[in-house]
Formats: sequence, C-alpha cells, structure tokens
Amino acid sequence: MNTFIQNQIKGGGNEMPVHPMLYTVKQAAYLLGIKTTTMYAQINARKIRVCKVGADMRVSHQAIVEFIANAEEGFKFDE
Repeated sequence: MNTFIQNQIKGGGNEMPVHPMLYTVKQAAYLLGIKTTTMYAQINARKIRVCKVGADMRVSHQAIVEFIANAEEGFKFDE
C-alpha cells in the first residue's frame, strides 16, 4: 500500500488529515477494510460512485464518505 495513504490513516497530532482526492479501486478497498473483489461488487451494484480517468476507475474521497454514511443509515441496533 502507498506509504502516503498509510501515514494518513495513522493520523498524527492535531493536524487536519490530508488525503488524495481520488483513490484507485484497490486503495479505496484498503481504506474501507474490504477485498478488492467486494469493492468491485459494490461499484457494480452502484453503491459507491466512481469516476473514469482514461481507462481507469477512481473513487473519490467524497464517494467513500457517502458510502460509509449510507451503510450506517441502513444499520439499526436491536432495542
């Protein structure tokens, strides 16, 4: 995995985290803690947005945030 991304995940001090605007599908899967094949399944199910850069797919930071928010909305605790 990219050292830059690993350093950003670890965070540091009181600094605002800096992140790339676009991730490869593999990087986005790593950030979400899922397999790359699962990431592609979520993309194909249109649960996470991607953008095309030439022939490559990229996942924006905002798309990852939205994916997490949507997943949290669908999760309910038993009371």
